[in-house]
Order: sequence, then C-alpha cells, then structure tokens
Amino acid sequence: MPDTAIQTGVTGLTSVIETTAEYLTSTTGTGVFAKVNENIMSGRAMSGLSVVKGRVFINGYASADIATVLNNLPETRANVVRAINLISNQTGVKAIDTGSDAKGITLTAADGRNIEVSFETNGNKDDFGSRIGLRQGVQSSTISLESKISAPLVLSSDSTGDITRAGLIKGNFSKNEAVANTATRTVVSPNVAQVESVTYSGLAPGAGDTFSLTVNGTTFSYLANTSDGLTTQAVRNGLVALVNANTTLPVTATAGRNKGEILLTADTAGNSFTLSNAKSNVSTTTVTATTVQANAKADFKPLGVDDLVINGVKIPASVAAGDRDSNEIATSSDPASSAKAIAAAINSQTPITGVLAKANGAEINGTTTVTSLPALSVPTDESLFINGVEVKVQFVQNESATARLNKVVTAVNANSGEHGVTALNNGNGISLKSDGRNLSVWFDSNVKGLSAANFGLDQ
Repeated sequence: MPDTAIQTGVTGLTSVIETTAEYLTSTTGTGVFAKVNENIMSGRAMSGLSVVKGRVFINGYASADIATVLNNLPETRANVVRAINLISNQTGVKAIDTGSDAKGITLTAADGRNIEVSFETNGNKDDFGSRIGLRQGVQSSTISLESKISAPLVLSSDSTGDITRAGLIKGNFSKNEAVANTATRTVVSPNVAQVESVTYSGLAPGAGDTFSLTVNGTTFSYLANTSDGLTTQAVRNGLVALVNANTTLPVTATAGRNKGEILLTADTAGNSFTLSNAKSNVSTTTVTATTVQANAKADFKPLGVDDLVINGVKIPASVAAGDRDSNEIATSSDPASSAKAIAAAINSQTPITGVLAKANGAEINGTTTVTSLPALSVPTDESLFINGVEVKVQFVQNESATARLNKVVTAVNANSGEHGVTALNNGNGISLKSDGRNLSVWFDSNVKGLSAANFGLDQ
C-alpha cells in the first residue's frame, strides 16, 4: 500500500480508507528477457617503423602517454595494453593483446557498455592508430533475447516502425533451437554498357584533313573531302561507317545528339573498350571526347572459401551447381550468389556443424501503380519478364489500379512453377517473392510510355 496523506480540513474529520478496493492492476508481460552481451571491439593491423607518441581516450578518460617501440610491435602492444588497463576502473573497458601484428589490440566491455576510442597525438591520428593497433570510433554492444521454453518469442514492428533500429530482425524464434537470419542483401544492378562520345565542332574541316578514332587498338581514319562535304557532320558520318564496317569490333557507332557527335557503345554490357582520337590539322575542327556512361559490372557476391566459419568448421564457397534454378539471362543474376547456392554450401557441412540453412526468397514490394500510360486505343498485352519467363498482362488504359494489380497477380502466379516467383496485391502495388532462387524482373523499355509502375512495381 503506498503512503497516503489525509487532509483533515476545518472539520477535523478524516476519511476511512477502503484497503480491500483494487488500486493497482497488472498486465501480462512479454515473457522475454533482454541480455546485453559483452562488447568486443577488434583492433587493426599494425604498421610503421618510426616512433610515435600520443594518448588514447577511452570513454572520455585519457591514458598515460604512450610511445611506440622502434621495430618492436609486440612490445608496443604491451605498452598500450598496460596504459589502457590502468584506467579500466574508470572506463569499464579492458585491453587484450591479440599476439598478432595483423589484429592489434582488442577492447572489451564485459557489461556491454559502449566503447568510444579517440586519439591525441601531434602527428596523424590514423597513422598513430596503425602504429598501436587500435581503431577510432564508437561501437555499441549487441543484445540477446531469452524466454522460457514454453513462452513464445516473436519479433515484429508496427507498420510505421523499423525494427533494425533496435539491431533486431523480424521472425518467430519460439522453437527451442538457435536461429540466425542473414541481414537484408542489397539489390544487384545489372551490367551497364560503356558509352563514349566524340564531338566534332567549331570550324569546318579543310580538304585533306584527317580525323581518326582508335578503338581497342584498331585505328579508323577519315579524310575530309569535297565530295562528302567539308562539314563536321560529314566527318561524323564517315567515321560511323568505318567503325561499323568492322564486324569483329565489339563496339557499335551511331550518330549522336548533334550533327557532329559520334556515340560508341559496347556491344556487351560489362565489357569495356579503349578509345582515343586524333586529327591532322589543329587549326580547324575542334574534337571533344567525353564518357557518357562508364562501364559497370554487376556486383554480385557469392560466398567465398574463407568467408564463413560455423562452429569451427570452414564453409566451402558457394557454386552455381548449388542452384540450378536461378536464371543467367539477367547479367545481375549469378546462380552461385543466390540464397539457394549459399544455403547448399552451408548444408554440405551440416553433419559436422549441426546447423541447417534454409534459403529465404528474394522479395520486391511495389508501392505505385499507374494505368494512364502507355497510351492505348484498344486493350493490349504488355510483357513483364520474370527470371527470363515472359508474363503477358492485358492493359486497358485508365482502368482501376485494383483491376490492373489483380491481372498482374493472376498472370504471374499462373507461371510460378516455371519462374519460381509468387505475386501478391499489397494494396498499393505488387509484391513478388521467389522460392530462394534469384529474382530478376524487367520489361521492354522500348515500348513508349511503358514503365515498372504500369505493373505495380517500383524498379
């Protein structure tokens, strides 16, 4: 019963407290206990031979002056560990010598508090850090959630929330077994074809002026003449014809965005080419070369042979044989990098590790649906390609978003057995989820007015 103060007032009368009335209610808790794990901040590789001096600040407390030992990295680590551990009572952080020049010094906070490290030195701070084997910055600890065996452990967030702010992931962890989910993998963009521009402008060329392009070591030269006309456009047209006449060159030349511009585009996206240009007369036509689009290759990430160790067992690299379903039509789709292939690599060691991996499907969630475009006079089938499989959807211009989305869902799901993807109308757009294989989606951008939003997709 909490303390209760009674004001008697002018009458001197007091009230009688009904001690049997309910004054406190309780509600069932989550049954889940959060435990802060030990915070472990790894060090960095040590380098440098000269002597440097400075101080280390741990959680706001300064160490004694530290001087590195010339040509003796182990002795330097010992000095740093000693200086940091002398202030452990204030910082709550302990320094540990890893015994390795490549790993430097590890900092630990047993109670899980943040570890904040900064340096004070007359020299370069990054150089000082590499000499003593420490990193600057702030590192937070992790937490573990525990429940009684009979109690559920289900993590989620509100529709407007973000569970990752708590360092957690959504999932049902009620079963009495350890479960770990991978972080969300970033979307892989496809290969991009290199495009180079060479523009001939300014003064007209003179008869006999020579203009040349050298592509992958092959030189093409055009001689300005009165028959073709002494114009920059004639120079451009002549070089376009010369380049395209060479059928072994993996580059296509086209007329550019103005009368004197030539565009050279790689025939295969992701394969680069070299380009240089020259002219014989520096007094006439100006030549300007620019890169319109740099070559880019898809940044997919298969599991490497040294990337993952489970329960002390090194997991082999993921290979394409682990996923015979992912398409290779899209340049961004690498079967060896799929969830299926990585899970297969992990499961190849299950008898030893006791750990089983399950491939979760890749997901795309559309948020916008547009039916006003493309312009159509009659109902028309438009194609969406999913993992290389053509899915035709009948478009009616300005039909309701609901009608369009339902058509897309029906068309996609009718071919799920072939492309391994299921579709759902999420109310705003289309949600697509694969069966663990890669998920590649595209449409024909040459169709005027056609966009991803016409199918209820954002990308």
